[in-house]
This record gives sequence, structure tokens and C-alpha cells, in this order.
Amino acid sequence: ENFSEKTSLLDRHDQHVQNKLNLRKQKTMTQLLHLMQVKEPDMDSIIDHVEKVIRLEQQDREHTMNYYTHLREQLPVAADRILPEIQQRLRLISGRIDQTVEMLEKLPEPLYKQVKPEINSFLAAFTDLQQSSDIMLRFQPGPKPTGSPREVPLEKESEVFEPIDLAIE
Repeated sequence: ENFSEKTSLLDRHDQHVQNKLNLRKQKTMTQLLHLMQVKEPDMDSIIDHVEKVIRLEQQDREHTMNYYTHLREQLPVAADRILPEIQQRLRLISGRIDQTVEMLEKLPEPLYKQVKPEINSFLAAFTDLQQSSDIMLRFQPGPKPTGSPREVPLEKESEVFEPIDLAIE
């Protein structure tokens, strides 16, 4: 009973956060599309909206990764079962970010040349989160490694995904 309560509570929280993020992403994307269709697009507004869309997608990515990490710590069997869904969600987030950036190519070329470097610079701020997401996409469920962390070869150390215990003792 305790297992099903924990699972239910985690699922409800995840659904609530996902719904909230999805509504905000939809609203921002609609505004961005409108801005791009006007006769003389405003560069600053477009940049602001693209950055907001990316920020919301990154929040979604971070929430997804935290949800899985928490689930793995609390309910490893359930976490292993939903890992493919988590990985698919992370792929979709990356795809939506890529599509948003590619949309900028539809702008008039002079405006595109001004906007693109600023967006690339903004995306660079999320490199660590993207790399963590990429590691999770390669993660395979299974038994935890045994032995000390030093037994893991250094070149493979960055590919090992282990949840971090943030509890203060």
C-alpha cells in the first residue's frame, strides 16, 4: 500500500508540473509564431520569446531528470520500468528546442543573422543540463555497480549515471 501511495503521489506531482509547463510553453510558442508572422518582426521580442521557450523546455528537462532521479532513489523497480518513457520525453524536449531554433531560419536573412548568435549564446548556458540529459539517454537500467568509484575507468566515469544523494546528514 505504501508503494502504491508513493507512486501515485509522485505521478500526480509529475502530471501537475507537466500540465503547468505545457500550458506556459503553448502560450509562449503561440506568441512567438505571431511575432514572426508580422510584416516587420521586432528582433528583441523574438529573442525574448525564443529564450522563454528554451527556458521552459529546459525547466521541463530538469524536472523530468529530477523526477526520474527521485523515483530511482525511492522506487528503483518503478524507475527502471519508466526509463524508456523518460528517455523519450528527453528526446522530445531536445527536438522541440531544435525546432524552435530552426524556426528562426524563416526570418528575413538580416534579422536571422542578428538573432541566431544571441540564441546560440543563450543555449550555451544550458550545456551542462544538456550533457546530463544525454547521459540519461544512454543510461540502461540494471544493478548498481559494486566496488569503489575508483574502480570505474576514468574515461567511462562521466557516462555512469548515479543519482546524487542531496540529503543533509
